[in-house]
Amino acid sequence: MNILLLTNYKRGGHLGFITHRTLTRMGHAVTLATPLACDLPEALIVPEDVDAVALVNSLPVKPDLLLWVESSVGNRFLPRRVLEVDIPTACWLGDNYLNHRWHKEYCALYDYAFYAQLGRMELARRIHGYSHLHWLPWGADEEFHRDFHRERDIDVGYVGSIIKDKIRFFQKMEEGGIPVAFNKTFLSGEQVGEYYSRCKIVYNICARFDMNPRTFEACCAGALLVHQRVIDEGFYRIFTPGENCGVHDFDDAPDVIRKWLADPEARGRAAAAGQKLVLEKHLYRHRMEELLDTVKGGVTGRRRAEASGYHGHLRAALTFQHPHFRLRKEAAREFKAAFAVNFSGSALYLLKYAFWRIVEKLEKLKWEMEKRPV
Repeated sequence: MNILLLTNYKRGGHLGFITHRTLTRMGHAVTLATPLACDLPEALIVPEDVDAVALVNSLPVKPDLLLWVESSVGNRFLPRRVLEVDIPTACWLGDNYLNHRWHKEYCALYDYAFYAQLGRMELARRIHGYSHLHWLPWGADEEFHRDFHRERDIDVGYVGSIIKDKIRFFQKMEEGGIPVAFNKTFLSGEQVGEYYSRCKIVYNICARFDMNPRTFEACCAGALLVHQRVIDEGFYRIFTPGENCGVHDFDDAPDVIRKWLADPEARGRAAAAGQKLVLEKHLYRHRMEELLDTVKGGVTGRRRAEASGYHGHLRAALTFQHPHFRLRKEAAREFKAAFAVNFSGSALYLLKYAFWRIVEKLEKLKWEMEKRPV
């Protein structure tokens, strides 16, 4: 397949980089368009607000698919006129717990949309009745995250962002008799797999309830995953605590980990089951196979309706105005267009948006009141 991939391309574990790597290894012809300077000479360096229609029309061969992948690397990238593109379009959104407010609007501009978090996907479906939205979790790379067969000299390891709250929690873990070894510098590519290959247990802790890449990467490398129990619903669709992973409730984390460390046979059995599960069903290759199979339906009537009505203008406007982008002039233009098409419908839509914004605020407050260390 000939694929136009739009993403913030940056080497490492970022989703845009992994998607490009996976699709090219699968044999697809991938044209990469990114606003970031990159080390791929064939990449097209485009503005952060690139005109998607003009970009598609400028290519020597028309792509079979336009795929936009969220890759949070600190800069905004929001292609314009996606609704007007005359080829099938898809987006893959990863940070759903962080960006749900604009994800649920922006994803409607595509023929097919994919959420990494099942709970947020089901909520977006309830709010808007989306039929084009699908669950596509993170995964693992069979080369980067494989078992490098190192000596497992780390009892409990962690790889990820290190913030003050996490350091404080790790100190509490150590006071409970369980020191957690964590990365002092950013690790990427094979460095991640090599580190996990030294771990008996990989401890997972998330600032929100998102099922993150570490969930799959640790298992792929043959370590036992011990994950926080309160997590996105999708985790329990995939994993079975006690059989292929462990879970903890923060306060009992030292005791849970101590139990696993004291029983090497049970730990090895569960780690092997988790590794087998990921290698057979949850590699990024499996994710791309599922995505490409879904988009075979071509351009959808739903997207055509979005392009011709007021909903598309409103959803673009609500995305543009989000603090992540702050495109106020563009948002104002889209709001004006929406109200010109259907004033009462636009007003009712904004009331619904305000209601769900309040719900989101209350949910965030509830999370902060619960006993969570980060």
